Amino acid sequence: MSFDSFLRKAGDAIKDIKDRFVEEDEHSHSHDTECQHPNTDHRFQSAFEQSSGDVKWYVDGASYFWAVSMALEEARESIYILDWWLSPELYLRRPPARNEKYRLDNMLKAAAERGVQVCVIVYKEVTLALSCDSRHTKHALEALHPNIKVFRHPDHVPNRKELANSFAGMSLNPISLAKASTDALTSLYGSVGDSVLFWAHHEKLCIVDRRLCFMGGLDMCHPIADAHPGNLDAIVFPGQDFNNARVFDFEGVNNWNHNQLDRTKGSRMGWSDISISMKGPIVNSLLEHFSDRWNFIFDEKYTAKDPGKYERVELRQSGSRGHHHHTLDDMSERFQRGFRRVMGEDEYEDREGGYGGGYDRPRAASIQLCRRRVSIWPASFFITATSDEQRPVQNRIGSAIVSRILRAHENGENFHIIVVMPAVPAFPGDLKSDDALGTRAIMEFQYNSICRGGHSIIESLQQAGVRDWARYIHFYNLRNYDRINASSTMREAEREAGVSYEQARRDYDNRHGEIREGYGGRTYEERGDGDRGYRGGYREERREYDDPGRYNEYGQLRRDYDEDDRRDRYGYSEGRSDEQYGRPRRDYDDSYGGGYDGGREIYSGRDKYGGRDDYGGRREDYGGRREDYGRRHEGRYERYGGDREEAYGQGRSDRPYERYQSAAAKVENRTWDTVSSCYMGGGTDIREVPWHGSEEDEMNAFVSEELYVHSKVLIADDRIVICGSANINDRSQLGNHDSEIAVIIEDPEPVETTMGGRPFTASKFAASLRRSLYRKHIGLIPDQRCDRPTRGWTPVSVDPQDYDWGSSGDRLVADPMTQEFWDLWLATARTNTQVFDKVFHAVPSDQVRNWEQYDDFFGRRFVIPGVKYKEGETEGRVEYGHVVRDEFPGGVREVKEWLSRVRGTLVEMPLHFLEELGQDLAMEGVGLNFATEEIYT
Repeated sequence: MSFDSFLRKAGDAIKDIKDRFVEEDEHSHSHDTECQHPNTDHRFQSAFEQSSGDVKWYVDGASYFWAVSMALEEARESIYILDWWLSPELYLRRPPARNEKYRLDNMLKAAAERGVQVCVIVYKEVTLALSCDSRHTKHALEALHPNIKVFRHPDHVPNRKELANSFAGMSLNPISLAKASTDALTSLYGSVGDSVLFWAHHEKLCIVDRRLCFMGGLDMCHPIADAHPGNLDAIVFPGQDFNNARVFDFEGVNNWNHNQLDRTKGSRMGWSDISISMKGPIVNSLLEHFSDRWNFIFDEKYTAKDPGKYERVELRQSGSRGHHHHTLDDMSERFQRGFRRVMGEDEYEDREGGYGGGYDRPRAASIQLCRRRVSIWPASFFITATSDEQRPVQNRIGSAIVSRILRAHENGENFHIIVVMPAVPAFPGDLKSDDALGTRAIMEFQYNSICRGGHSIIESLQQAGVRDWARYIHFYNLRNYDRINASSTMREAEREAGVSYEQARRDYDNRHGEIREGYGGRTYEERGDGDRGYRGGYREERREYDDPGRYNEYGQLRRDYDEDDRRDRYGYSEGRSDEQYGRPRRDYDDSYGGGYDGGREIYSGRDKYGGRDDYGGRREDYGGRREDYGRRHEGRYERYGGDREEAYGQGRSDRPYERYQSAAAKVENRTWDTVSSCYMGGGTDIREVPWHGSEEDEMNAFVSEELYVHSKVLIADDRIVICGSANINDRSQLGNHDSEIAVIIEDPEPVETTMGGRPFTASKFAASLRRSLYRKHIGLIPDQRCDRPTRGWTPVSVDPQDYDWGSSGDRLVADPMTQEFWDLWLATARTNTQVFDKVFHAVPSDQVRNWEQYDDFFGRRFVIPGVKYKEGETEGRVEYGHVVRDEFPGGVREVKEWLSRVRGTLVEMPLHFLEELGQDLAMEGVGLNFATEEIYT
């Protein structure tokens, strides 16, 4: 059977099932007497009416997970978690060797021992298609303590063994699926009632003590606990945390220390994400949402499967709605309309028509009513439509973008939209290979949304007479580089120890696994529920959990508690100096701006390599600040874990880790473990960073990878923020596919600023978040150390939002509508793009417009992971992600001249990549069929 025949057969089968379900009575389910459908009069048909509360943002995972760890450590009643994927072994504070008690499983176990009820809901994946292993999550956590309960949902039929037999010998890609039976295909995703469950629970939510909640784009899982700028080479990411999804997918996550990447050669892929914490009345809505989901799954599954083991989550507040006797229809109505308006007026309701009934409504309305500027971080995907001609894509965010730009063009308005998205979806494989068909299909849908196919955003603008579309909308990716510390001193230490660095590293990861598995048994299952094992000081570090006067009604610490508690518990208080944070004293204003005054003038003074000066003396200001980054190789472990007795409490010296550590301690090495600070604010010039070894080794040590944009945020006019779990694609946006949750935030606290040079009133929350993100992208903030918490790393119940208003870096991005800002932004992206194209031949690239150019630019230059080469075929190639040596006759010095031009991580999105393939980027006939309709959009 041909591939197209398979797709038609599968599509017809699924359509039949869906049609049968739709024809059923929409109100066949029954309700308790108090139960009602969601109030569709609510703005955007939200399940809950508008609410209020305090909100705090976090950029990337280090600060967010630190805040989560503080909340979990203080929990005294309940912890409720919704996640797509949850890794019990995730370290919420890093480096790991100093923070064993802050590993997620240890924190939940300690909370349960204090009497806290822990309820977790995770997506039950299709095991042949996904590797997140929710079974491991459930059994690992529930084995820790009886107070920890984990639900997996939905169930899939037939069972895994039967499904495995149906797909025996095949991988779940569209080509091999052609051999599968229709019954196997239609039952692949499981069912409830008469409906096939194609979709996933994709929400990310944590509620602590019914007072404080965390949500956004981050699951509590590998590999996303990043500190910006997403360091590529760092032992703060042990085991499977050190992952590059473009090279290897996760495998065997129940064995968390299993790692397929060689840290001496390969790079980790950094993640960029945005999350929030909230307190106040808004938490009640989120609490009701969690209890509805928990009780629905309890009624549907666990009353029969494990009678007596679990119980419902009951709400205590009066006037709560009755519990549903749920079916799948309830899920789509109640659980998948997740926007909770935090604050604001009902000014959009009369003008939001014309869009779907799901998540695209608030985004479309925000874009349509935006006066000046929209910034979008659409998460993993940007798949949208401008018209019905782009079926199967249904969400109309693209239509809203086109409509708003046309209005700006007709009225002569100064209006901009910036979209920051991943360069390539986070799936492994050479883009040209058959195994990457799914990746290319997603990319084809994205390019058809943006600039191809005849009905894209850009083409629609051009057809309407907007020739200079780039005046209104820009698309960007993020990319970074680092240098692996594989200097000559490493080889000397290896010779002295008689073991390799990789052997020592594996032993190091294994030892952490042994610590976990040694709490009274070698595995979770072998430990009894009553085993308290490693206490980590929880009992000794007593908290005043029973003091009712400590909190106000919304969970905020009373002001008379704040100062003493901050000093005692968190090691800082307001006004604490830089020395107390463990940093040299410096001007806080300059810590972000770093002498970047001068606007366009910073790009003058290019040398023969196109380099530019140091942003107004930036290097001189900070030349000595990064001495702590002259980190010696042996410090990979010792600076993070102390000596081995302190870290592990063991005295053996015959294992690879101890042998390597002992040898490395005798070798003088001033080579830095990471150079990622060099392209952030105040970083040392890469040309001045020491290297001890040969020039060839240093050239081979530089690596690059995309910085994966996983954020799910829209910011309009520096006044409105939409933040949550939803991507821009049909799975997330339609409201009846993946379950998602998000909030619309309209902060009433004003900040007086300018927009386009004119006075403008923005909101503090939206403006500070947008400015922080822009500064991060173009290198106007310093690199973020995972072990240097600030007030920005605490929950909103402890500290308010912290931002350096009026600093030199802030002033450069405060008004994003001026020519000075655009000169800085555009030139930074252009220069960074040129450098990465030259040094690393990164793809996608505008230099690659067909497969022949792809082979010449990329395919024949790299040893691509997963590709089998014949003898001699790898000669002259370099490892994936490394420097293309034949571009640099001047050697590593020339490489560093080019790299010294990089500022931040912003690069232009290559809109011409493989454009000569037309609609055949994925495969002829793959554009509109079941596989892409149901999976890729």
